[in-house]
Formats: sequence, structure tokens, C-alpha cells
Amino acid sequence: AADGIVVTDERGTIEFVNSAMEHLFGCKSAELIGQDITCLALPGQRDWLTKPGVVDASANARLEREFMAQRKDGSPISVELTVSEMRIDGRPKFTGILRDITERKRVAEHILHLAHYDGLTGLPNRNHAMQLIERSLLEAGKANRQVAVLFMALERFKVVNDTLGHERGDAILRQVARRLTE
Repeated sequence: AADGIVVTDERGTIEFVNSAMEHLFGCKSAELIGQDITCLALPGQRDWLTKPGVVDASANARLEREFMAQRKDGSPISVELTVSEMRIDGRPKFTGILRDITERKRVAEHILHLAHYDGLTGLPNRNHAMQLIERSLLEAGKANRQVAVLFMALERFKVVNDTLGHERGDAILRQVARRLTE
């Protein structure tokens, strides 16, 4: 299977991992077998893995989650996990299918950033800036505080672009944005 597969007992002890799991976590199966399933998750992401009854086999339910995991070398990865319960010799076993979604999450975050921030300056774009101003005004109204909004124009900026070129104009815009951010 291309996805990682892990099988645990009812206590969460890993009993089996496939080669895709070895590749995903950068370790051999012998290093994982016998470990608690929580060893795969980063601290703060482990509690839900240990709760009894996370999957109700009688309802044919599955648990589907995303969490931050950790490779053997310590590098974090975003993982999508689907857990199902089965019975072998009357004892519950939990099968987890794990997929690395790190790149998918990175691309989604990048697209979200592009939707809200200017690509050249990194400052909020017009729509996002308006949302931030509206939110600040609402919060200030509730707390009986005031809000200040700075609006500035770069006088004769068109002359810079026309005489020195767009590269220089872009450099000036980035410098202004850096100074405003600082």
C-alpha cells in the first residue's frame, strides 16, 4: 500500500506497521512495534489517540483526523489518519491508515496567504485590510476604546516608476512595507 498502515491492540500498542509507515516515519518496523501509538504524534496532539472508545465498532464508525506527527529525525509532518476497528479472535484491533499531507497543507496555507496579502510587500491586501479594520472597530467598540487607521500615499511614485523603472519602484514599495511592519 502507498499509505502507511498501523495496527494496534485495544491499549494502543503498535502490533504491525507496513513499509510505507517505515518510510513515512523514517524508522524500521521493529522500532515502532511494541510502542504506544502516541509516539507518532507531537506532544499536545496525543490526547485524542489515547481516549478509549474513539471508534465505535458497533456503529461501523471510523475516526478521521489530521494531526502533527514527528519523524525519527525530529522533523514534523502533517498526517491524515483514518482509524477503523475490527475484531480478531474476539479482541478489538485498530487499523490506522496514515497519509502525509504536509505538502497539501503547505500549498493550502500559501494560497490562503496569497488571497489575503500582497505578493510584493507582504502587507494585507485591500480586502483583508478592510476586514482587519472592521474587526478592530468592533473590538474597540466593545471595549470602549479608539482605533487609528493610517492612510498614506507615496507622492510622485509614478515618476519613480516611469524614470527609474518598475524594479526600483518595487524596491521602494518593499522598503516602505518593511518600515511600516517594523
